[in-house]
Amino acid sequence: MKKLVLCLLATVFALALYAQETHKGQDYMWMDLNGSWKFNKGDNAKFAKQKFNDSNWDNMMVPTWDAGFTGFAWYRQAITIPIKTKQALSLTLGQVDDNCEVYFNGQLVKLYDNPRPGNDISDTSVYSQWKKYRVYYIPQKLVEPGKANSIAIKVWNNGGEGGMRYGNVQLTSTIFYNHLPIQMAGDWVKADGSNEWLAGFYDNNVIYKNRVWSYAEVTNNDGLYEMYLTDKGFGHLFMKQVAGENGSVNLAIGPDADHLELCSRKETYNTSASNNQTYVKSHPAAGKAVYKGFIKNYSVQMGPEALIDLQSKNNGFSEKRVSVDRFGAFSTELDLAEPTIVTLRAPGVNYGNRAYLEPGKTTFQMIDLAEFKIYVTEEFYTRDHLAIFQGDLAMENKLLMYTDWLGNLQTPMPDTWARFIAMATQYEASGKASDLQINNIALCIADNYQKYNDTAALAKAKLWSVRTLKTNPDNHLFYSTLNTILQNLGEHLDGLQYLAKALDLADKDKDQQSVNDYKLKIKQYVSEMLK
Repeated sequence: MKKLVLCLLATVFALALYAQETHKGQDYMWMDLNGSWKFNKGDNAKFAKQKFNDSNWDNMMVPTWDAGFTGFAWYRQAITIPIKTKQALSLTLGQVDDNCEVYFNGQLVKLYDNPRPGNDISDTSVYSQWKKYRVYYIPQKLVEPGKANSIAIKVWNNGGEGGMRYGNVQLTSTIFYNHLPIQMAGDWVKADGSNEWLAGFYDNNVIYKNRVWSYAEVTNNDGLYEMYLTDKGFGHLFMKQVAGENGSVNLAIGPDADHLELCSRKETYNTSASNNQTYVKSHPAAGKAVYKGFIKNYSVQMGPEALIDLQSKNNGFSEKRVSVDRFGAFSTELDLAEPTIVTLRAPGVNYGNRAYLEPGKTTFQMIDLAEFKIYVTEEFYTRDHLAIFQGDLAMENKLLMYTDWLGNLQTPMPDTWARFIAMATQYEASGKASDLQINNIALCIADNYQKYNDTAALAKAKLWSVRTLKTNPDNHLFYSTLNTILQNLGEHLDGLQYLAKALDLADKDKDQQSVNDYKLKIKQYVSEMLK
């Protein structure tokens, strides 16, 4: 009897955790559905029914990279909805290979949201469906609070690995989508070719202008939506749906009805060559850098603080803790003597997410925890939405992510490489490119171009590297990078001259580690040339 009482108390406590927040008088619910599901190979329409007896089915962990079937298979889960009021819900599945149908309490529900820039929900190709990040809208009329509800998922796999393969499976309240058309949910980037992340619309929060807002009310005036925002003050945001290509929906967003900027989920790049001869010199004075962000899928049970790791040339390694509010927002100021790369470790997540900061500038970063909880071989590095940025250094940070990923890949990823080169070309032509960032890009190209047989990219890197020297002829790293590029192009003697210059500057800077590295490289290059 004592064990039974303890078990009941534990159940009550667990349910309380799911429904501890309210919004406009409604219960807010979040349920983690990762774990064991009922699983059966084959296909039968009765498997979708709410009362179907699946007790003799196998158990399958979700998500699973390969569920071991070709053709059709079904997953089922029975859940008790821990809220008192009837409300619409949102079911997040992540990626399903190759495709699926979802039934809630026996009724088919539709895929309505694929909130990632670069992932096109309008793509109907049979062999592209596994790429989509799936979110399903559960209408209020289907939800039975406090009772057993069924989720049945029919999965089709064309061959090879398949199943509910990647991402956290969650069932949450969908308060936000009760007010706006569901096509507006997710992240939106400017459609002018800059790919600047302008806004993100989520269940209870809005990301706009480097801030995390709560929304108070939404009104619809003949298709022009006005959202009332709150965050230690008030604001307004206007939105209007605009028809895109192939049946897709774009969104015009702005602070008032007369100043709307066209946005899209899809990224586009202007890769025309620039006439820039120099870049912005990256040596700002010491000062405070503002680092803000939003941790998507955060819950208070994960912990109240994130950890920021800083490593600078002068001050070595240090740590700073930053508070995370109940919505997942954080904000801090960091005293920096120079541009610095920091690593933020979100509560409950071991993997760190890097950000590039500069004194006197603001960086806003959105981190999706669902992407970091589960690692999937090298596919992890093909995702351009692990973190997205606003603020003064948004493009610099996105390029930093790509140089990190490309440096870690063992197997070539042509699509990832092509996106990187397109972004780098556009950034270089922007007139705002910094010498340090261009140097990092050029070095990344030199280190990785052979995997993609992309000599055209290496030629670009040479041109860009020469321009960094025009911007700042006293940085030994820039000479070293140009040497690496010239060695790859077979221009060995010219490369050695630049490496000798790098050695001389490093010696003047009293950078002994670089001096030693350059001496070793010169010795190796000379040895190779004499063979």
